[in-house]
Amino acid sequence: MDLELRGAGNLLGAEQSGHMASVGYELYLRMLEEAVAEAKGEAAAPVSRCEMRLGLDLSVPMEYMEDMNQRLALYRDLSLAMAEAEVERVAAATQDRFGPAPPVVTRMFDAVRLRIRAERLLVRSVTVKSGRLTLTFDPSAPLHTGGLVRFLGGRPGVRLTPAGLLELPLAHLEDPLVVLTALLEAAALPEKGLA
Repeated sequence: MDLELRGAGNLLGAEQSGHMASVGYELYLRMLEEAVAEAKGEAAAPVSRCEMRLGLDLSVPMEYMEDMNQRLALYRDLSLAMAEAEVERVAAATQDRFGPAPPVVTRMFDAVRLRIRAERLLVRSVTVKSGRLTLTFDPSAPLHTGGLVRFLGGRPGVRLTPAGLLELPLAHLEDPLVVLTALLEAAALPEKGLA
């Protein structure tokens, strides 16, 4: 809240940026939130977060949102989102205020939705590097193994380790967000009452 009211100031300046730079803005905000909850005597709810390194430009262009504090507030709201409905709310409020989102911002919203879906499946990390999509699952991940096997069966070069590491090559110009969407849909357990 202080960041919103007074601006970034020394938090992002040379004097204070070392801690945030070492852990990343999203993690820094979560750590700060946990520290505030601890200081108030509240128990911070344990949350299994998914670290995503997609190698994509998912930033808000200055041409769309000029003010740095507004961009930081948007990043914060998205990093703290725990449900897709929260992302929809943030996306709608952003577009109401700044107009239709450019493709890079739309992809950023999509990536956050995918992070939330991955967290529901207890995916610890998602990485796109050197033409490969890599997911690390928690050993207790509630996966629909049949759906996952059907999805992966048609893809050559897939590697799955007993430790829960899944690697699959991406075809030339294949969109990693599209592949990740399909993979998470295939891995999700069907909801009760649905066939």
